[in-house]
This record gives sequence, structure tokens and C-alpha cells, in this order.
Amino acid sequence: CIDIILQQSFPYFELLLIDDGSSDSSGVICDEYALKDKRIRVFHEQNGGVSIARNIGIENVKGEWILFVDSDDWIDPDMYEFLYHLLVDNDADISVCAHYIETTTRTKVRYSSGTLTSFSSDEAIRALVVDKRVRNYIWDKLFKRQAFSGIRFPENQIFEDMAVCYRVFHKVRRIVMQDCPKYHYLRREGSTVLDKQYDPQKEYLWFLRIYEQVKFVQANGIWHKAPRYVHKYGIHSIDKILMLAS
Repeated sequence: CIDIILQQSFPYFELLLIDDGSSDSSGVICDEYALKDKRIRVFHEQNGGVSIARNIGIENVKGEWILFVDSDDWIDPDMYEFLYHLLVDNDADISVCAHYIETTTRTKVRYSSGTLTSFSSDEAIRALVVDKRVRNYIWDKLFKRQAFSGIRFPENQIFEDMAVCYRVFHKVRRIVMQDCPKYHYLRREGSTVLDKQYDPQKEYLWFLRIYEQVKFVQANGIWHKAPRYVHKYGIHSIDKILMLAS
């Protein structure tokens, strides 16, 4: 993950490595990289989870833009350059690319047509509610730093991306997306979000995130059709829970 970031075709960035209370040699590895590359700054923290780690990054960033990469994922060597030019050339505040889903046996991608779409804030939030082409992920997007003014990831919770994306979108003027996959998301068995075992508690928390999102959309007059997705995903969650119970 670190190596491919340092090899980016767009070299003008700072890399903040958050050592979230690692129990192996990860912290030492981070320090070794920082000694070799002045673009790297390392933060050693007690284990607090992904939200705390990301918030530390947001609060210490010096650059004009923010991009998140999870440590078990990787990116194409031109991802920074691609998203930067996509944002600047289209006078946007957030740029979005497509992504690959990686498993131990195969690579999967859904959107790779190169289609370019410019969204207003409200249009992008509607697309987030649908959650198909524009997904509730934080790591396939480049943000102007000001978009996170007053916004932080909820700590000690799951589905934290879904809790933040629509709020960040609401603070900006324009979002641009191009269907070119640049991010490689590693789907691991037993991960926090994706597990083959249906967990009723996780299903409930996932549904609450959807409800919070739709409630925000209604309160701000963004889309009158949004409540249908509460019904849709509610039925979906109940169906999963009943499958588990059987």
C-alpha cells in the first residue's frame, strides 16, 4: 500500500500514516518509511478504530485535498493524478473514480466505461441514496479539504463511511465522477462490513445508517422519493435476518 502511493505519477502530496495501536511491526515500518521520504508523517496512537485514525488524519493534514486509502487496499499508480485533474478540469469540489473488488481468487469491476458525469450537490446525494454507481465509500474520492470542515467520522461505530459521505456532499457545490477504476478494494472474509455470516445486529445498524441518511435528505428537501429506500432496505434487512434465523 505504501509503496504504490510513493510511486504515484502525481508526486506533490503528503502521506499521513496512522499507526492505530498495531501489535506487530507496522509502527516500526511506518517510521522507517518516514526516514526515507520527507513526504511521510507518522502518527502513533492507541488502538481506537478506523474512524479515530481517519479523524487524526483530517485534523493534521496540511494539503489542499484529502484522499483516504485503507492499509490492506492498493491503488493504481496514476490514481492521484487522475482524480486531481478530474476535479480541477471540471471545477468540482469532489472527484470520484470507479474501483475494483479484489478477492483471493478474482478481480471484479462493475463500472469501467469511462463515462463522465458532473453532479450538483443534491444530484450526488440522490445517487448516494440509490447506492449503485455513486457508492457510500470514502476511499474512491478526492475531496477539497474544506469539505470536511465541521465533519468527523463517528467513533466506535461501523458503516462510518455511510454516516459521512452525504454530509460532506451537502457542503460542496459540485461532484464529478468518471467510470475508470483506480482503487483496489480487498474484500476479506471476516471483515467488519462484509462477512458471509448474516449478523442481525450489523443488519440493524446498517439499516439505521440508511434511515439517518434518508431523514437528512428529507429534512433538506433534496429528494421526495428517498423514503422508498427505507422501505426497500428495511425489507432487505428483515429478509436477511429471517434467513439467519432459519
